[in-house]
Amino acid sequence: MKTTISTVSLRLSYDEIAKEIHAASALRSYFSRIDEQLPPMLLSNHDKALAPVIADACALMALRLADNLADVTLDNEEYAEFVVMPRNISAASALRRALEHAVAAYALHLCFAGVDNTLAADGYRVESDTHIDGVKSSLLRISGTPRVTGW
Repeated sequence: MKTTISTVSLRLSYDEIAKEIHAASALRSYFSRIDEQLPPMLLSNHDKALAPVIADACALMALRLADNLADVTLDNEEYAEFVVMPRNISAASALRRALEHAVAAYALHLCFAGVDNTLAADGYRVESDTHIDGVKSSLLRISGTPRVTGW
């Protein structure tokens, strides 16, 4: 008897993640001290500089979720695709959104670490960790015991 595992593909658009990053950095800029500067790559006219940071954040999230992934595609210039193994795929859009937020927060962490704003960088890292831990625990509840796959 052949057992098949149902999977669901979560496609994370780099453009959507960039929009979230710009929104978060705009809020931070609005509520911060006047002398606090945003990292240059967070300005809207520097999207090309932000793309590799988003790709790096996606790669780290893939490593952190490796036990729960059937496959991952990171070599596309427009999106990252995570293929997860849940039995119940009704939560797919919530998982995708939480994963996008984790990626955006980690990208913000990388940006602020690059300008030596450790308070902001650490805050975004904690935010990313919180979201990715939520994704991992949700996947564990949905799909059961994690396992390493050969990809």
